[in-house]
Amino acid sequence: MPIAYTQIKDKYIRIWQAKVASPQHQSKDSSAIPSPGTIVQADKNGIDVITGGGDILRLLKIQLPGGKPLPVGEVLNAHQLDFNLKTAFGITKCLTDSYFVRI
Repeated sequence: MPIAYTQIKDKYIRIWQAKVASPQHQSKDSSAIPSPGTIVQADKNGIDVITGGGDILRLLKIQLPGGKPLPVGEVLNAHQLDFNLKTAFGITKCLTDSYFVRI
């Protein structure tokens, strides 16, 4: 199973499961669209992150350092402050590929 990893604040996060979700609200004003990697929603259903193409990627299962892969809802119960809205992820790398992608 391919996994990716990224960084938020000072923690490296592994992404085990994600899906493309439809944007909840679209704006014709491109200045209103958050920059790629920005968290726009975080709840028990997933962490929604803006991609470079303007889509929303919903993270469903992640792994924090020293932990095991867990559904996002369980991670947020203990680590809500790490995933505040408007927080941005760093560079994301797929462990099966040799290139970097910014979410």
